[in-house]
Amino acid sequence: MGRAFPEGAAAIFGGSGGIGKGVALEFAKAGTDVAIFYRSKEAVAEAVADEIRALGCKASIHRADARSYDELEAGFAAAVEAHGRVHSIVWGAGPIVAQLPIADWTLEQFRASMEIEAFGFYHAARIAIPHFRASGGGSFVHLGSGGHDWCFQLPISAPSEINSKFHVHKTGPAAPYDSISWRRVALASEIAAKSGDLC
Repeated sequence: MGRAFPEGAAAIFGGSGGIGKGVALEFAKAGTDVAIFYRSKEAVAEAVADEIRALGCKASIHRADARSYDELEAGFAAAVEAHGRVHSIVWGAGPIVAQLPIADWTLEQFRASMEIEAFGFYHAARIAIPHFRASGGGSFVHLGSGGHDWCFQLPISAPSEINSKFHVHKTGPAAPYDSISWRRVALASEIAAKSGDLC
């Protein structure tokens, strides 16, 4: 039986807890190495990395504030150095968004959500795409809070639809999704469903 994923690692942003931790462990169970990105919980991230290593996979941890382009860029470069290649990005960074009518959100709540879920994800994609192009492709999965669950393919030049529950942008030639890409979507959605995150 072939590998479910290419050589290299899946980079899990927000991988130190919650749904991100579950996704990180599932990637390891599927036989792929994992780069865990965290903002402040270093000890927790290292504990997740130890669980991944116990499953026989390589794990690394990288501190990066999702609101900082420079920190994301440095963290991604460190992940590539540690694993040789990053083949997938799962974006699970940020707090659980309050399910309130938009008129009841404070400006601070909205700004924080956009800085992490929209701009943070965009920055990670902008940083990763040149690496994906150079290494044969890659995938993005966004564990967002858009209130729906769907996925679609975009050409590499198209803007991202951030407000999707599971958004996958497969870089490389425009072609139907292969089993690896669908495996990543199914993996993330399965873990999110177990965690009660699906609407």
